[in-house]
Amino acid sequence: MKITYLFLITFICLQAVIRLWPLTNSPWDNNSLSGGSFEVTKLGGYYILQNDISFDDLKNKILQTPRFRIISDGPLFVGIVRSWFWGFPDMIELWYDDGVHVRGHLMFGVYDLGANKKRILAWLDW
Repeated sequence: MKITYLFLITFICLQAVIRLWPLTNSPWDNNSLSGGSFEVTKLGGYYILQNDISFDDLKNKILQTPRFRIISDGPLFVGIVRSWFWGFPDMIELWYDDGVHVRGHLMFGVYDLGANKKRILAWLDW
């Protein structure tokens, strides 16, 4: 019985840390987005430039995503999507200049098991 209580207390503490930890603006290394990059895959994130999708259509798809919260709604649209069980945050950034740019990256850890790439490609209907 003590092990169950210890596990439950540990789980609650981890959830508090994950959900209450202050999120930085953007841990993605912008130096990896060299000119002419149309797609970049990293261990903790994914970036793609698309010319055949509307910025507003993609933004509406993103807003319909469960567990999505808007951080900034300006020329740079920024939000957080949290995983279902653990609540790990992934930052999503969307902007338009010479096409629609979408970037998703994790906020904790090193590897996201391809979750951001899968999510972004699903929004783009690939």
